[in-house]
Amino acid sequence: MEQHVLFENDFLFGNLFLELIPHPTNWVGEFLKYSSILCHILGGDKFFVFLLPFIYLCYNRILGIKLAIALLGSGIINGFAKYHFESVRPFGLSESILNSQANFIKESSYGFPSGHTQISILVWGILFLEFKNIYLRIFALFIILFTPFSRLYSGMHFPGDVIGGFLIGLISLALIEYLFLKFPNFFEINFPIEKKKQYFRTIILVIIVITLSSILLKSNGTIMSESSIDLIIACAGSISGGVIGFVFLDLFFPDKKNWNKVSKGNDFIKRAGIILGFILIFYFGMTFLGKVLEANETLFRYIKYSLLNFNLVAIAPILYSKWKTN
Repeated sequence: MEQHVLFENDFLFGNLFLELIPHPTNWVGEFLKYSSILCHILGGDKFFVFLLPFIYLCYNRILGIKLAIALLGSGIINGFAKYHFESVRPFGLSESILNSQANFIKESSYGFPSGHTQISILVWGILFLEFKNIYLRIFALFIILFTPFSRLYSGMHFPGDVIGGFLIGLISLALIEYLFLKFPNFFEINFPIEKKKQYFRTIILVIIVITLSSILLKSNGTIMSESSIDLIIACAGSISGGVIGFVFLDLFFPDKKNWNKVSKGNDFIKRAGIILGFILIFYFGMTFLGKVLEANETLFRYIKYSLLNFNLVAIAPILYSKWKTN
């Protein structure tokens, strides 16, 4: 299949600018290479599988909800953009750029827009604004500023991909900050208690119908297309499980939903143990099970992320409350 980029422009969607970036072989080059690897990891899905539950359950429930909305919404936008534009990543790169990837920085989805750049602006931007600790803010600022450069330095994206991700991330950050500032309790549920079962069934049906439709997306037969669809399905499944879990907890166990106090000592160990247990079972365990059963990858991916997020959002607080009282 013929490869194409968003625009025929050697500077924005060509290797011209990428090859102009120096790739030193001394300690500066090592610093840039491993800093690029760090930014790659901190913008990846596996990192956020751990980060979001810990913030939601161990630090601040509201911040966890805010980050989840930002990350999953950003993932859906990025996945659909990649799927629609089908703009490839840089290819035919020089050996110096390929060496900077150090076998750790690998991607298989389409290039436009840069998801890591988008997430660095949005998610790490939220964390920069949230935390007042100077060291945490410096670290967040480093990730925000260095990630766009690292995607160019490692040859993962064209400049146009990075600019697109930067603008989408910046606009998304402004919108979500405005939303939580203007309507801080917009996500709270105020359904009549006597009709909670009816509302819950309706919400389950609506959410599943909307999000499950993501598995109907058709691949063009390339790995890049399939990877872009996988991103959409993972976000759709996460939204499904997260929303259903949130509504379930709010309607049936409203006394178990308050996690606003920072956990410490044994309290943190209990919460962390539950989180890690669910991640082990529903993320790694179901990934292994899917391979053993040779299950339909798209449907199984949706189910995996849906179950993972339902249990983290709803069942984890319930288990912790029972554990705490025993």
